[in-house]
Amino acid sequence: MNDPLRDLREQYTRTLQDYLAEAVETNLNHAYELGRQALAQGLGVLEMASLHHLALATVVGSVRTPEEMTKINKSAENFFTEALSPFEMTHRGFRDANMALRRSEERYRSLVENAKDIIYTLSTDGMFTSLNPCFETITGWSLADWVGRPFAPLVHSDDLPGALEFFHRVLRGETPPIFELRVQAKSGMYIHGEFTETPLIKDGQVVGVLGIGRDITERKRAQEALRRLNETLEEEAKRIAHALHDEAGRWIKSRLTCANSPTSCAPRSWTTLVSVRPSNFFQKASRNGQSFR
Repeated sequence: MNDPLRDLREQYTRTLQDYLAEAVETNLNHAYELGRQALAQGLGVLEMASLHHLALATVVGSVRTPEEMTKINKSAENFFTEALSPFEMTHRGFRDANMALRRSEERYRSLVENAKDIIYTLSTDGMFTSLNPCFETITGWSLADWVGRPFAPLVHSDDLPGALEFFHRVLRGETPPIFELRVQAKSGMYIHGEFTETPLIKDGQVVGVLGIGRDITERKRAQEALRRLNETLEEEAKRIAHALHDEAGRWIKSRLTCANSPTSCAPRSWTTLVSVRPSNFFQKASRNGQSFR
């Protein structure tokens, strides 16, 4: 037995003797503190039981009657129970922590499995280590098709350099901004995705990548439709403006013609009237019974 354990055994034996001589709260508090020391030194419950039996054997060496032995055993049992309290509290703490962790894991698993976005993890060499069921829904691939395989073949060749750049940035501990990639579905079509990635860290080291991908194919289609509509409206506006320009040009040209040659723009009756000589006009008026003074 090394020195720390020897010291602990000696303290335990003395404190047990004091408690058997006078069962007061102070000695029970000492038992609790001895239990904490044993726990800090890495002892388990079995080591504490062995320590207790050795101390008890020393204490009862002078006991003569069975009645006295029974009384000592009962008191020593209370002492030992108090010494084990730190172990019980620690065990209960671990148990509660494990239960809380299990509940947290269950909530996280439920969140991941029912998410409407693709949630995935990658190893440091770019292999899929996990994928949630949404991956199957969006891409048509089964999870077994890609878990354990590299992500690169899924990405459109034009987008792959950017995807690899973001992947290596995350491995360096960065959290890059949201980025877009085209991902190949099982049908062969490409799905437009919006992605965000963050490092997976364990013991201060990046051990992988956690990513979330959202299908934005419909958004892209709507944006493309809007772009085409804007182009159509712009072309129509140009056509209308061109037509108005031509019409305005013809109107201005006609006005200039009238200004230079009024008779060419006058009504036919006025042209006829001004083209008749005065003598002919009066003769024609006289025949109609009109007189001019």
